[in-house]
Amino acid sequence: MRTRVFAIIHEKGKFLLIRESNLKFKNQWYLPGGALEDHEDIISGLRREVKEESGYEAGVNGICFMKYVDRPISRKGLYIYCSARTLSGNVKTIADENSMEAGWFTLAEILKLEMRGNLAEMLQMLSDDMPLLPTQHVQLNVTS
Repeated sequence: MRTRVFAIIHEKGKFLLIRESNLKFKNQWYLPGGALEDHEDIISGLRREVKEESGYEAGVNGICFMKYVDRPISRKGLYIYCSARTLSGNVKTIADENSMEAGWFTLAEILKLEMRGNLAEMLQMLSDDMPLLPTQHVQLNVTS
């Protein structure tokens, strides 16, 4: 089972999204994030993924929600969605193995994008004042 972390970064009325480069989701927009590496904690993994995929250094505010995905076998695991904020950096514009590009979008703009999964529904249910679980309260023993 893999643990994956995703950053929900909402600033000035826009969400930070990345355009996927992996084969399964190629060219679809989603939140920056991915699988934790062995023995990597939530904050370190989220910061690494956001930097690799979007170009920004990120700070983590807390956990919005978690879900367990039981299928398909290659995607099976715990998915942790965290509220985060940008600290520094610039939006990524050059494609590599981590993502094609990153961008800032309003919810109305997101509804017009080719997106992965139920991204729009998920973002619509979130609010800026929703309670967050501090990440130090979730201890994971992460191994592949």
